[in-house]
Amino acid sequence: MSNAVRSKAEEKFARAKAQQKQAVKDRERADRGISDKIARLRALRLAKEDSDRVAAKDAADRKASEALDKAASKTKGARNRPKSSAVVAAPDQVPATQPALGTVPSVAPDFV
Repeated sequence: MSNAVRSKAEEKFARAKAQQKQAVKDRERADRGISDKIARLRALRLAKEDSDRVAAKDAADRKASEALDKAASKTKGARNRPKSSAVVAAPDQVPATQPALGTVPSVAPDFV
């Protein structure tokens, strides 16, 4: 009788051991699934952060380029325009109708 009891106990122990191994396999499979999901989500997050970083850099470069273009167009226009409305000519470029500064007009006044 002790052999029958011992045999049943060994079978019960073997079943418990098999269930324990199965539980460990199930837990490892679940952990592996969670790890795979975390790795996939991490890869997606890193890819999004990288694309956002590139997009922000492109936007900043574009904005800086536009600012440079705008500044360049302002300075180009300033070079072509006179600084004031009155045009100042050099003394040797004075028109013949105007006497040069510091000279006496050649025409005598009418009141003499």
